[in-house]
Amino acid sequence: MATAAEAEEPVFAPIDPHPSKTVKREDVPVLLHERPVTDAKMLIRVLRDHLPDKVKRLVLVCEEFDQMVLPDVMDKFEEWLNIVIIECPNFGKDEKEHLHSLAELSGARILKGDADESLDNSPFGQAEFVEVSAESVVSFRVGDRSVVIADANEVMVIHATEDGEENEEERLARLACEDETS
Repeated sequence: MATAAEAEEPVFAPIDPHPSKTVKREDVPVLLHERPVTDAKMLIRVLRDHLPDKVKRLVLVCEEFDQMVLPDVMDKFEEWLNIVIIECPNFGKDEKEHLHSLAELSGARILKGDADESLDNSPFGQAEFVEVSAESVVSFRVGDRSVVIADANEVMVIHATEDGEENEEERLARLACEDETS
């Protein structure tokens, strides 16, 4: 039998990554990284220092995301991580025009992942609307301007859903995953 204190704690599920291909986010911070994300400590520091909200809700656009980073990040923020990771392998082929256009649109500073890179100022930008289609076409919008990335390789959604209180974007992501697995 649960105590009164335990009963008040929210139950979160699932926080495992899943390849949801239909995702929508509104008024969301944007983090840009031009190289593969391989350092959990750097990502944790950026999230801790520059996203003050308890729920770490953001869109990360990077060349590649090392799956070994995810357990450390998830462990640090537990059920409060809500992130859409968009991998764009063409960044590694010096095809960074989308990255620079997105930085200009959102106001984000592009991280390079250098060990001596200054993280004193927030690297986050902001998008009014982000949509990932079933074909992994990603649209970012701020005002009447937009940037479309048509060559995203992989989209991962990692989020915690409070049991019984699934919002519309989480419901759509879950349904998209269920459709892909059935």
